[in-house]
Amino acid sequence: MLDDREYVFKYKVDLQRKFEKMIRWFLNEYMGINSRPVPPYYLDQRKIDLLSLYILVAKDGGYPQKTYGQS
Repeated sequence: MLDDREYVFKYKVDLQRKFEKMIRWFLNEYMGINSRPVPPYYLDQRKIDLLSLYILVAKDGGYPQKTYGQS
């Protein structure tokens, strides 16, 4: 579903809200981490768009590619 650019663009606000809710549940309930704000913010208080970040990393091959891939 997140591979469909038109769908994501059309429902971006709703998808962002649901994605952040899922991340919040994962951190708070599953991992027991309550010390991090969701969504996170830059030092200048701009919100980090977790959904867009996820889509960009997935498009480039995912976490292993970005962590261990070539520079």
